[in-house]
Amino acid sequence: MDSFASDLRVKRCVSIVASLAFVLTAIALVPEHAAAQGFPKDVIGTVRDQAGTPVQGALVIVKMFDGTTEKSSHSDTTNTLGRYTTTFGGTEWSDGWTINVSATYNSQTETNNAICDDAPIQTVDVTFTFEIPEFGTMLGIVVAGLALGIVAVAVLSRKQQ
Repeated sequence: MDSFASDLRVKRCVSIVASLAFVLTAIALVPEHAAAQGFPKDVIGTVRDQAGTPVQGALVIVKMFDGTTEKSSHSDTTNTLGRYTTTFGGTEWSDGWTINVSATYNSQTETNNAICDDAPIQTVDVTFTFEIPEFGTMLGIVVAGLALGIVAVAVLSRKQQ
């Protein structure tokens, strides 16, 4: 019986070593970028104006490029904090591709690029190179004053007739 138990142990060891060799060979043959695919990837970021203020309501388009070929695209609109989020499926991106993010607000567009890594979440921010005027700035006050003046002149000229 000792010889039978010894043979059984040897067969188990050979089976374990063969299985381990098979798994290691399979891992070595899988390309590195293929291991990164298969799970979704979130591309997130913040859109800001030149002064660093978050921009609400900007249209953000995120594209994945393999070289010069566009492979996939998603869009979102920034929230009150200027943040956007897009999710690419496991087959819509690959490690090493270029992420192109363009933000459009008030007919102005800014872009930023990043190289896609194998992390499930990647941050790409966009900053406009111009300051976005808001109502309450000097330009807003001048426009409001001009509009109010035009309305006042129209009302007064009507009363005099």
